[in-house]
Amino acid sequence: MTSNRLSNWISIAANVGVLIGVVFVAFEIRQNTAISRAAVNQSHNDAYRAFRAHVINDADVARIWLAGRRGRPLSEVDQYRFTELVYDRMVPAYTTFVQARAVDDPAAAERIAQIFSPILTCPGVRQVWDDSPFGQESAPESVDAFRRAVLEGLEMNTFGALCGAGD
Repeated sequence: MTSNRLSNWISIAANVGVLIGVVFVAFEIRQNTAISRAAVNQSHNDAYRAFRAHVINDADVARIWLAGRRGRPLSEVDQYRFTELVYDRMVPAYTTFVQARAVDDPAAAERIAQIFSPILTCPGVRQVWDDSPFGQESAPESVDAFRRAVLEGLEMNTFGALCGAGD
């Protein structure tokens, strides 16, 4: 009887140990998800900050950015530079959107798309968008999801137009 009782206690202790291990693993996964979500947001902020610094610190880049997004004529070289500037805004937003979806944070993905979407009110930016894979309906699923989310954000635009004559 004593041996049987000891065996029961060992079995109970082992089961409690397994339960504690499962709870610990669940806690670690939850904590890792929170860290991943924070990293996604930081990635987007860093990319946007770098873009802004580039435009702010270089008057020629700022001139090209302002003229290009308003749809004003640009030289061939300036048009190329403008297109690359638009990609400098699109690609990090897209990458962060995909990362947010990967860590199962649809709210962050939607926020990123909504933050990016008002820039499409600019005729020059919209032209680059439409000519890029992001503007094509036959794009891969992740690009298509980003395109749809951005266009939905554009429809709900609460930021107003960014490309008026006075901006």
